[in-house]
Amino acid sequence: MKKVFYTMIPFVMAMNMTGCTYQNEQPQPSAYLLEDRQTNEFASIASIAVKAVVAIDSVNSVEESIGSGVCVNEQSMVVTNAHVVLDNGVHTLTLSDGTQVQATVIYKNELEDIAVLQAKKSIPYLKLSSNPVMLGETVFAIGTPLNMTLRHTITSGIISATNRDIIVTSNTGNVTIKDLIQHDASINPGNSGGPLLNAEGEILGINTLKILSYEGLGFAIPSTQIIKVLDSLVE
Repeated sequence: MKKVFYTMIPFVMAMNMTGCTYQNEQPQPSAYLLEDRQTNEFASIASIAVKAVVAIDSVNSVEESIGSGVCVNEQSMVVTNAHVVLDNGVHTLTLSDGTQVQATVIYKNELEDIAVLQAKKSIPYLKLSSNPVMLGETVFAIGTPLNMTLRHTITSGIISATNRDIIVTSNTGNVTIKDLIQHDASINPGNSGGPLLNAEGEILGINTLKILSYEGLGFAIPSTQIIKVLDSLVE
């Protein structure tokens, strides 16, 4: 029997062979959230880390897309999934305290399912981890499952596997996303683009898809891929 895999939110645009870049408008430098933390307690780190996570409402003249994202540097760049961000859309970021910030797209690549938004106001950020992902290590996910009412939901789990190649369906056919991190933290539609964090509050990856009708099969784009994209934007 042929198995078909689906993204958490269906792809809404044709898959492009190359990414798109846009003019960057930077706000004032933002602060690293965990710079002066006084504890390694999981709950305390999670309560701080949530401040760097945003719920994304992307709207154009045809449709609306709800997803998640996370601020990753002092330039207030927010990383999310390409399938969260609509073409010709207005992109509103909602922070954990309810503050809303507008953003513009500065990078988008559907084949990698990575997009980068430039927030128009400063957002505190978390660091991307460059360390190897360890099987069995504790992780937690933050995002907006289902709708904006449930924004900034935190779930936890462990790393189940690494270097997974997963087939997903798009409006142009099947596409393989490579080298994903597999984990069992609960994620649902709307978690797309939200961070997968380690116990230190560092970003291990960006949640991108789950296998429907099964429990504990979530996947994230590793932070090493995100770092490469960001390096290309700041050169």
